[in-house]
Amino acid sequence: MAAQPIQFPTKSNLSATMHDFVELIEIQFQISYPSMPLAASPQFQQNPTLIDIIKIVLTVAHSYPPCGPSGVTLLGHWLGVMQAIDINSINLEALLEDQSILKELYTRGLTHCSVPELCLHQSFREIEHRTLTNGVTRIHILGELKKIFIVNTTPVSNASLYTLFSVSRPDQTTLHECRLRLHTSNEPGASPMRILIINASGIRNPAFMVALTEHRTEFNPHLVLVTETRLGGVEGRLARLSTNFRAATYLETVGNFGGVWLLWNSRILRLQIIVRTDRSLTTKLDPIM
Repeated sequence: MAAQPIQFPTKSNLSATMHDFVELIEIQFQISYPSMPLAASPQFQQNPTLIDIIKIVLTVAHSYPPCGPSGVTLLGHWLGVMQAIDINSINLEALLEDQSILKELYTRGLTHCSVPELCLHQSFREIEHRTLTNGVTRIHILGELKKIFIVNTTPVSNASLYTLFSVSRPDQTTLHECRLRLHTSNEPGASPMRILIINASGIRNPAFMVALTEHRTEFNPHLVLVTETRLGGVEGRLARLSTNFRAATYLETVGNFGGVWLLWNSRILRLQIIVRTDRSLTTKLDPIM
């Protein structure tokens, strides 16, 4: 007798926890529940070793009571991996000791802290709007928090931006500080500025580039500050180039944590680096009329 096709519940009928696991996989692998299996994922097609990420997600889900074995069975049938993965034979500790796997987890925003903790929430839902006037404004951002700030200023003659990050031991939590000093003016040459701040928690998370593209198109910022990039070196440079900004500078990561990008539109903003250290940047900003 032929096996009966799996009847998948709609996303709206999934438990909150199962919904979070499904959404994590959808975002990270750019597939849709329940119609697209893992084999259809462009991320997986480019890098089949990402099957190890699926193994980790399924193992965590299996041991998490609100999901459990029945939830993992549902996920496995959706992804089409029931024959390829034996959940009981997965050695989670061994996977988490592999540095290449850890790098994928951190740069994709899937885990936080030195002892990896799975982060179920992958989208940039938290958006804060701020309108700034004269003086100094400080913004503090936890590295694990996926958040966007949309900043508008009153007309300014110039401004300065100081950005700094610190990595705390032993858990490797990160704190970013952004300090913006405005010199407002009513002179004819003064111009308001638009600044977009995105705390990426790993720029390889596909949702990051979607958020950057959408808000860049809608907001047309003078400057984009990306914190907690978690990707440096040649790979970080290639990722910055893919944003198509005309000008950029950066701070390198500390291991798997930290990292900052400054991206700006040189047609509407002049940016001068005043001071640079390993973990901080001080810049002067001059909007162009």
